Amino acid sequence: MIEILTILILSFASPLFNDKPEQEIEDFYNWYLNGGREEVRVAFICSNQGYTTLNIVEVEQILLRHNISKKLVNVFNETWTNCLSSLSKLKFEEFQSIDDISGIEELQCDVQSEFWFANSFENPNEFKLENGKLLNQKTYRADVVVPSALLRFQVIAIKQNGKWVIDDIN
Repeated sequence: MIEILTILILSFASPLFNDKPEQEIEDFYNWYLNGGREEVRVAFICSNQGYTTLNIVEVEQILLRHNISKKLVNVFNETWTNCLSSLSKLKFEEFQSIDDISGIEELQCDVQSEFWFANSFENPNEFKLENGKLLNQKTYRADVVVPSALLRFQVIAIKQNGKWVIDDIN
Protein backbone atom coordinates (compact mmCIF):
# COMPACT_ATOMS: atom_id res chain seq x y z
CA MET A 1 0.00 0.00 0.00
CA ILE A 2 2.84 2.39 0.85
CA GLU A 3 4.53 1.58 -2.49
CA ILE A 4 1.34 2.46 -4.42
CA LEU A 5 0.96 5.71 -2.47
CA THR A 6 4.60 6.58 -3.18
CA ILE A 7 4.13 5.91 -6.89
CA LEU A 8 1.03 8.10 -6.94
CA ILE A 9 2.80 10.94 -5.15
CA LEU A 10 5.80 10.70 -7.48
CA SER A 11 3.61 10.63 -10.58
CA PHE A 12 1.80 13.79 -9.51
CA ALA A 13 5.13 15.47 -8.74
CA SER A 14 6.37 14.58 -12.21
CA PRO A 15 6.79 17.38 -14.76
CA LEU A 16 4.41 15.44 -17.00
CA PHE A 17 1.57 16.20 -14.58
CA ASN A 18 1.04 19.92 -14.32
CA ASP A 19 -2.05 21.22 -12.55
CA LYS A 20 -1.01 24.86 -12.83
CA PRO A 21 -2.24 26.45 -16.04
CA GLU A 22 0.17 29.37 -15.82
CA GLN A 23 3.05 26.89 -15.66
CA GLU A 24 1.73 25.15 -18.78
CA ILE A 25 1.74 28.46 -20.67
CA GLU A 26 5.21 29.35 -19.39
CA ASP A 27 6.52 25.89 -20.27
CA PHE A 28 5.20 26.18 -23.83
CA TYR A 29 6.67 29.63 -24.48
CA ASN A 30 9.99 28.74 -22.84
CA TRP A 31 10.19 25.65 -25.05
CA TYR A 32 9.16 27.65 -28.11
CA LEU A 33 11.79 30.34 -27.57
CA ASN A 34 14.53 27.83 -26.75
CA GLY A 35 14.43 25.62 -29.84
CA GLY A 36 10.75 24.83 -30.23
CA ARG A 37 10.31 27.59 -32.80
CA GLU A 38 12.53 25.62 -35.19
CA GLU A 39 10.72 22.36 -34.44
CA VAL A 40 7.35 23.81 -35.44
CA ARG A 41 8.52 26.07 -38.28
CA VAL A 42 6.44 25.04 -41.26
CA ALA A 43 8.67 23.75 -44.04
CA PHE A 44 8.07 23.38 -47.75
CA ILE A 45 8.47 19.76 -48.82
CA CYS A 46 7.96 17.63 -51.92
CA SER A 47 4.79 15.52 -51.93
CA ASN A 48 4.78 11.94 -53.20
CA GLN A 49 3.36 13.27 -56.48
CA GLY A 50 6.22 15.75 -56.93
CA TYR A 51 4.25 18.84 -55.99
CA THR A 52 5.00 21.26 -53.17
CA THR A 53 3.31 20.90 -49.79
CA LEU A 54 3.98 21.66 -46.14
CA ASN A 55 5.06 19.48 -43.21
CA ILE A 56 1.81 20.31 -41.35
CA VAL A 57 1.19 16.77 -40.03
CA GLU A 58 4.64 16.65 -38.41
CA VAL A 59 4.19 20.11 -36.89
CA GLU A 60 0.73 19.17 -35.59
CA GLN A 61 2.10 16.15 -33.71
CA ILE A 62 4.80 18.25 -32.07
CA LEU A 63 2.27 20.90 -30.98
CA LEU A 64 -0.08 18.30 -29.50
CA ARG A 65 2.85 16.86 -27.50
CA HIS A 66 3.47 20.35 -26.10
CA ASN A 67 -0.08 20.69 -24.79
CA ILE A 68 -1.66 22.74 -27.53
CA SER A 69 -5.34 21.82 -27.90
CA LYS A 70 -6.54 20.09 -31.05
CA LYS A 71 -8.87 23.08 -31.60
CA LEU A 72 -5.95 25.54 -31.62
CA VAL A 73 -3.87 23.24 -33.83
CA ASN A 74 -6.79 23.26 -36.28
CA VAL A 75 -6.86 27.08 -36.20
CA PHE A 76 -3.12 27.08 -36.91
CA ASN A 77 -3.60 24.62 -39.78
CA GLU A 78 -6.38 26.76 -41.27
CA THR A 79 -3.96 29.68 -41.61
CA TRP A 80 -2.15 27.56 -44.21
CA THR A 81 -5.22 26.54 -46.28
CA ASN A 82 -4.71 29.06 -49.12
CA CYS A 83 -0.98 28.41 -49.15
CA LEU A 84 -1.51 24.64 -49.42
CA SER A 85 -4.00 25.16 -52.23
CA SER A 86 -1.49 27.27 -54.18
CA LEU A 87 1.37 24.87 -53.50
CA SER A 88 -0.63 21.82 -54.61
CA LYS A 89 -0.46 23.17 -58.19
CA LEU A 90 3.27 23.91 -58.13
CA LYS A 91 5.89 21.28 -58.91
CA PHE A 92 8.52 21.15 -56.17
CA GLU A 93 11.36 21.84 -58.61
CA GLU A 94 9.53 25.02 -59.72
CA PHE A 95 9.10 26.02 -56.07
CA GLN A 96 12.81 25.58 -55.48
CA SER A 97 13.54 28.22 -58.12
CA ILE A 98 11.69 30.89 -56.10
CA ASP A 99 14.44 33.05 -54.66
CA ASP A 100 12.52 35.94 -53.12
CA ILE A 101 10.10 36.24 -50.21
CA SER A 102 7.63 38.05 -52.47
CA GLY A 103 7.37 34.90 -54.61
CA ILE A 104 6.38 32.90 -51.54
CA GLU A 105 3.93 35.58 -50.45
CA GLU A 106 2.31 35.47 -53.92
CA LEU A 107 1.48 31.84 -53.10
CA GLN A 108 -0.37 33.13 -50.01
CA CYS A 109 2.18 31.57 -47.69
CA ASP A 110 2.73 33.76 -44.64
CA VAL A 111 6.15 32.70 -43.45
CA GLN A 112 7.01 35.93 -41.65
CA SER A 113 4.43 36.29 -38.88
CA GLU A 114 4.61 34.43 -35.58
CA PHE A 115 1.29 32.60 -35.05
CA TRP A 116 2.23 31.68 -31.48
CA PHE A 117 2.84 35.38 -30.75
CA ALA A 118 -0.58 36.54 -32.03
CA ASN A 119 0.64 36.77 -35.65
CA SER A 120 3.20 39.40 -34.77
CA PHE A 121 5.94 40.20 -37.27
CA GLU A 122 8.34 40.53 -34.34
CA ASN A 123 10.75 37.71 -33.61
CA PRO A 124 10.65 37.74 -29.80
CA ASN A 125 13.20 36.06 -27.62
CA GLU A 126 11.60 36.78 -24.24
CA PHE A 127 8.18 37.01 -22.65
CA LYS A 128 6.46 37.30 -19.31
CA LEU A 129 3.01 36.38 -18.07
CA GLU A 130 0.78 38.98 -16.45
CA ASN A 131 -2.79 39.24 -15.17
CA GLY A 132 -3.31 35.50 -14.90
CA LYS A 133 -6.79 34.62 -13.74
CA LEU A 134 -8.67 31.38 -13.23
CA LEU A 135 -12.02 32.13 -14.89
CA ASN A 136 -13.58 28.87 -13.70
CA GLN A 137 -12.36 25.40 -12.77
CA LYS A 138 -11.53 24.60 -16.38
CA THR A 139 -10.51 27.94 -17.92
CA TYR A 140 -7.50 30.15 -17.25
CA ARG A 141 -6.57 33.42 -18.98
CA ALA A 142 -3.27 35.30 -18.94
CA ASP A 143 -1.59 38.08 -20.86
CA VAL A 144 1.67 37.25 -22.60
CA VAL A 145 3.84 40.35 -22.72
CA VAL A 146 6.90 40.85 -24.93
CA PRO A 147 8.50 44.05 -23.58
CA SER A 148 11.03 44.47 -26.40
CA ALA A 149 8.25 44.47 -29.01
CA LEU A 150 5.62 46.34 -27.01
CA LEU A 151 3.43 43.32 -27.65
CA ARG A 152 0.64 42.03 -25.41
CA PHE A 153 -1.87 39.29 -26.18
CA GLN A 154 -4.09 36.88 -24.28
CA VAL A 155 -3.70 33.15 -23.99
CA ILE A 156 -6.50 30.89 -22.80
CA ALA A 157 -5.74 27.50 -21.28
CA ILE A 158 -8.47 24.96 -20.64
CA LYS A 159 -8.49 21.78 -18.63
CA GLN A 160 -9.05 18.89 -21.00
CA ASN A 161 -8.98 15.25 -19.96
CA GLY A 162 -7.43 16.22 -16.64
CA LYS A 163 -4.59 18.36 -18.02
CA TRP A 164 -4.18 21.99 -19.01
CA VAL A 165 -3.78 22.78 -22.71
CA ILE A 166 -3.41 26.07 -24.53
CA ASP A 167 -6.67 26.59 -26.40
CA ASP A 168 -6.69 30.14 -27.74
CA ILE A 169 -4.34 33.01 -28.56
CA ASN A 170 -5.71 36.48 -29.30
